[in-house]
Amino acid sequence: MSPHYFKPIHFDGPDPSYEIKPGDEEKAKQFLPTPDVDGNDQYQVLSWDMEFHGAHGNNLPTPRRAFSTRWLGDDAVKEDRPWMNLPPSHAMENLKLGNKLVDSG
Repeated sequence: MSPHYFKPIHFDGPDPSYEIKPGDEEKAKQFLPTPDVDGNDQYQVLSWDMEFHGAHGNNLPTPRRAFSTRWLGDDAVKEDRPWMNLPPSHAMENLKLGNKLVDSG
């Protein structure tokens, strides 16, 4: 896994947290320009169905950008948590505690 973070071009704006100033060599090493994955055959682009949903209003003076994913291995099981699963997953309603979340069949 790469220790680098790619700096999406769309985010390259007035947000000072993305600004690279002289002397910020370590920060510059972390935020690399996003590679051209469409124009370079060395990259294998994978895709799958995703669900897009909105969120509550943003009262901040700057745009809010968020991307959330959930990754599961074949050993993941349903557990009881003190917090609510967001977004609610109706697929888990019939699972019992300890049931596998991924069908390895």
